[in-house]
Amino acid sequence: MNLTISKRLLAMILASAAALLIVGITGLVTASHLTKAIEVANSDAIPSIVTGDDAQAAVLKVQIGLSRHILNTDDAKMESLEKSIQTARTTLSTKLNTYAKDLVSSDEDRKRIEAVQVAVKTFDESIDKALNYSRQNKDDEARKSFEEIVQPSSEVAFKALEDLSTLNGENAEAEAEAAASFSKTSRAISIGVIALSIGVIGGMGFLLVRSIGGALQRVQNTVGRIQRD
Repeated sequence: MNLTISKRLLAMILASAAALLIVGITGLVTASHLTKAIEVANSDAIPSIVTGDDAQAAVLKVQIGLSRHILNTDDAKMESLEKSIQTARTTLSTKLNTYAKDLVSSDEDRKRIEAVQVAVKTFDESIDKALNYSRQNKDDEARKSFEEIVQPSSEVAFKALEDLSTLNGENAEAEAEAAASFSKTSRAISIGVIALSIGVIGGMGFLLVRSIGGALQRVQNTVGRIQRD
């Protein structure tokens, strides 16, 4: 197809604009995916992991506080430990309620937090019996209750919380990997479009220069013939 110089110039401009448009759209889509991944991390994964870790810490505080309560005989110290235990129990309950209300992100997530709530309920119910024995300085009964009931139930609760944290970590990692994969694909597309654009526009420029050169040569030949005549 024999294109005029103006049409070739227009084609070069359109090709350049198309290349810039494709690269720009690819960049915007990539930025959107990265923004989504960051939002998921900030609003879901990180708060969920932090809340789960706080709940695990509360379980440990209750367990340690109760074991120290059983070993103590000083009334003032036992009262202080009991307040600490109650604070940790309240924190544990608050964290789980917050998670169940605000941070559940999937059916699997809901299933795991429900398992945590069941395990923690069993753990919490086991505390009072051992604590009552300890208040009465019935150390053998308190120790037996702690070893046979409280400690096993705390391990089940802690394991359920670990499973919940594992799920959140896997979700965050999957979201990050998806964003990284999309970013890699987008970068490859952008590089391909740029390379193709350079080839196309360069080829069209070469043809344009050759066309202009040919036209100038024809003009020069015409002028030369006129001068000779």
